Amino acid sequence: MAIICDNQPFYKNSFGNLTYNSDSPKITNDTLFDLASLTKVICTTSCIMKLIELGLINLDDKTAKYLDELRNTDKQDITIEQLLNHSSGLAADLASDQQEVFKKWDAQYLWQTILQKPLEYTPGTKSNYSDFDFIILGKIVERISGISLDNFFEKYFTKKMNLKNLVFNPLENGFLLSGIAPTEFDNKYRKRLIHGFVHDEKAAILNGVAGHAGLFGSINDVTEFMKMILNKSQEATPDKILAAEILQKFLNYKDKYNNFKLGWKYGIHRIKPKYEHLVSDCAFSHLGFTGCSIWVDPEKGMCLICLTNRVYPTRDNQQQMLKFRGKITKIFVNLN
Repeated sequence: MAIICDNQPFYKNSFGNLTYNSDSPKITNDTLFDLASLTKVICTTSCIMKLIELGLINLDDKTAKYLDELRNTDKQDITIEQLLNHSSGLAADLASDQQEVFKKWDAQYLWQTILQKPLEYTPGTKSNYSDFDFIILGKIVERISGISLDNFFEKYFTKKMNLKNLVFNPLENGFLLSGIAPTEFDNKYRKRLIHGFVHDEKAAILNGVAGHAGLFGSINDVTEFMKMILNKSQEATPDKILAAEILQKFLNYKDKYNNFKLGWKYGIHRIKPKYEHLVSDCAFSHLGFTGCSIWVDPEKGMCLICLTNRVYPTRDNQQQMLKFRGKITKIFVNLN
């Protein structure tokens, strides 16, 4: 867990062991965690910001401009902005009658299934959180840049920031299992402990690199990344990582449904009404299914980062995680 105050690290520490075994390695500030949906905001949203900064894409561009397979479909008029703020009309996830995707376990079949799934509402008429929005955004990054999403993220972000513990597919990048938190015993599809490979099934089908999930990170490197976001969101000069004006546009954005910024979720999630007055109107956050979360209040230069392996050994312990999040959120907002 880490806390940033006044745009600088205020507290950072790690607790516990990787598993419940007596000989399990202790968690350190360099231990990698599966960041799950934090991939959406740390990686994919940042990559879209970089494409805008490079003049290669605009928020009002339609997806069919970059993905030929969306032309002449109900998805051809969805804009980049609508994907980012989850108002695209795309379904939240695969339906129960589409489980054939997990039996075939084929990337192209998954992609075709997403493309063929009808929109659930007219784009721009409401917001509905969807993994598909960011799978498509990840594809757009790759089509425009001509390189894979993980390589684009490395080229423009982690390599420049010297963040070696913010990676996709860590086992392919030289990391040992002893430095990676395991996630879940997958008894449904993969029939093994998921350790060192992405927990999310759709991202796993996509070979560990997807716009919605797949990124692993340590508390050290996620803190450094968020410090960059906080510091440069308040400056009026270009930055070597992201231009400040692009960051400000994204982080000051508020959709008409009061649910999402561009990529990030609007407001502090699960905060009790009695604490709302302690949080700035510009605050934003995001959660990951594995238990990881980020809360940010840029007006006060504050950020709370919590990385966990909540789904080890099973995803069924959701309630305990909700209680824990509530407690640390209370501590966070009372630091103001």
